[in-house]
Amino acid sequence: MAMVTIGGIRFIKQTYDIMQGLFIRGWSGNRVQTFMSGIGPGVRRSSVQLVRRHVLDIVKKQKIVERMASDARPTKYHLVEEEWSDPHRYLTYGSQTVFNADTGLEETTPWQIYDDNLPNKQTALNQLFEKHLLDERYASKTLLHAEVLQFKHKKGASY
Repeated sequence: MAMVTIGGIRFIKQTYDIMQGLFIRGWSGNRVQTFMSGIGPGVRRSSVQLVRRHVLDIVKKQKIVERMASDARPTKYHLVEEEWSDPHRYLTYGSQTVFNADTGLEETTPWQIYDDNLPNKQTALNQLFEKHLLDERYASKTLLHAEVLQFKHKKGASY
């Protein structure tokens, strides 16, 4: 069972994803808590508010990153603090659109790159492009468009 840890509290990933989607749609904490108790997993009010603050922080910083110049170096104010098990300090997260020659369809999927050095948007996109060139899983896929959505920092790691 996949778990997500936020502020020291562990959530089942599916529960977190549901709450995240509802907050992005503008639901209040009370409405989310009532909805969650109605579908099964009861969640404490303080936990719901913790997820709400985290999701709103992600959305706010994503809007800042969208307006950032591609060669500008992100500062700690651009970073979302999260916990993960990978040893690297930074995670760049984005969206990519590829043309799949096997199916003849365009696919939009998320991408992420872990690193110990914080890249700017252009460097991260160059790393993604190299990944497409070198990885056999992308042999039948042509990268059409990619964008950086978030820069994340491993909670507890130095900057």
